Amino acid sequence: MQSNGKHNYLVEPEEIE
Repeated sequence: MQSNGKHNYLVEPEEIE
């Protein structure tokens, strides 16, 4: 899980990488 300053890992797992 990479948090780019926000919780994109719980928004959409497809937009993590």
